[in-house]
Amino acid sequence: MELHEKLFQLRNESGFTQQELAEKLNVSRQAISRWEMNSSIPSTENLISLSKIYDISINYLISEDLTNGQREDIDGSFEKTKNKRARVFNYVYLTIILILLVGLMVFLFTDIFKNTSMSFLIAFSTLTIFVLIVGLLKYLYINRRKS
Repeated sequence: MELHEKLFQLRNESGFTQQELAEKLNVSRQAISRWEMNSSIPSTENLISLSKIYDISINYLISEDLTNGQREDIDGSFEKTKNKRARVFNYVYLTIILILLVGLMVFLFTDIFKNTSMSFLIAFSTLTIFVLIVGLLKYLYINRRKS
């Protein structure tokens, strides 16, 4: 199936009129019509927006002759890659947090750094708190996107 056929099918399956979809994409109704009639193609930005609206991958939109099984394989491998990257980021982030917390505990509760200046303690504590806040915000942002 070609791009213009997919665009027409997806719009109809989603129950949008050309005008409603045009408003969502901030383009004219005629632009939607031209895309569906194969007289022009959407910009990359519009393809990205369409993939988000229809909850499909851009690969599906721009690839021809994919069966549903192939489409699910592409979407599944994309999700696996995204999940793997997220897990790696989380492991690295947790490692950094642990190192900072252990360093802060050593700094606060031992006499090793007795002669260090107070400004170093403040800077180190601020860095630790900043990293924790960024992690919390990332966690909240990801959970908000999932729901």
